[in-house]
Amino acid sequence: MSVTEAVLDFNRLEREIFNGYCTAGRKVIKEQLEIWDGRLMETSDCSIHRHKGLRTTVIKKVMGQVEYCRVLYERQNEDGTMRIVYLLDEAMGKTGIC
Repeated sequence: MSVTEAVLDFNRLEREIFNGYCTAGRKVIKEQLEIWDGRLMETSDCSIHRHKGLRTTVIKKVMGQVEYCRVLYERQNEDGTMRIVYLLDEAMGKTGIC
């Protein structure tokens, strides 16, 4: 079969390649975020942070939605009150309600 015998759909080819790279990119981002969160867990001060389990969340990026797990901590403040935190969010500079 020669090129002239086949119907070329360059737009479809472009979409398939783009979608493939976006899927791979989302996977890499998910894996990296979870690696970073694991390192934060290993180095966190257990006297301040109490591990309360994993929570799944989604971030929206140019490549699409990235779903990943992060550790939820209970932190004791200096005044003795407790508060819920995600060390990964703090390390990335994310603010807002968890």
